Amino acid sequence: MRSSVPDMPLALTMLWVWIGIVAVSVACWWLLKWWKRRHPPPAPEPVLPYSQRLRTRLNEHRPDKRTGRRGDAASRHGK
Repeated sequence: MRSSVPDMPLALTMLWVWIGIVAVSVACWWLLKWWKRRHPPPAPEPVLPYSQRLRTRLNEHRPDKRTGRRGDAASRHGK
């Protein structure tokens, strides 16, 4: 079978379509790269050491020493 070359106007149209697709892809890639540079992702929260995480977890169930008292000094003395 003999390979045939498509006629010139069709070949040029296919070439221009291909060039257009490549140009749009490069422009989108550049735009995404530009946007990411100006909108960096938020910094991750630092991971606390195990001892601090444990202290926080254990203190969740304890009442606050300033506001969590069961009664003031006058009520403890029966006044």
